[in-house]
Amino acid sequence: VDEHLAAGIEKFQEGDLDGAINALKTALQHTPEDPNALSELSKAYFKKGDHKLAVREFKRAVNFYMKRGDMEEAVEQYLELSAEMPGLMLDPPQQIKIASALEQRAAAEAAKYADAKEAQAKEQEMYAQAALAYRKIVAHYQRGGTDTLNHPDAIKALSRYGDIHLTYLK
Repeated sequence: VDEHLAAGIEKFQEGDLDGAINALKTALQHTPEDPNALSELSKAYFKKGDHKLAVREFKRAVNFYMKRGDMEEAVEQYLELSAEMPGLMLDPPQQIKIASALEQRAAAEAAKYADAKEAQAKEQEMYAQAALAYRKIVAHYQRGGTDTLNHPDAIKALSRYGDIHLTYLK
């Protein structure tokens, strides 16, 4: 782990947000495509109240996780920050990938639990997150006017949103 990244995380945990931001920026000067440093920087900006910079760094982090092929971590980061910022949406292609990964996670979630009710609850929780991710895509295109609702991403998102609700969320 980069010493600046470690220092940034430590300062963040101590509540020194400015120190954390400075250390994390230094870490990113050494490794500009480090999604861990970008994710931590996003959290520091968010905690400081700068949501615009938090979202920017978050989008960069998720993009680099996806480039690495680490969808599991991209989904984790998405869930963590979207819990804090419910209106958060990635760029439509990234958002579709996240929504699809959430669906896949939901399908696998049930197998992790021996108790059937607990398994179903966790599965439905993930499907609800996937549906919400798709709904954000539809809302994004709705804001663009009626012509943009014909965009393939909007059609796919609306279709998946409906399928999830009908099939899994009743």
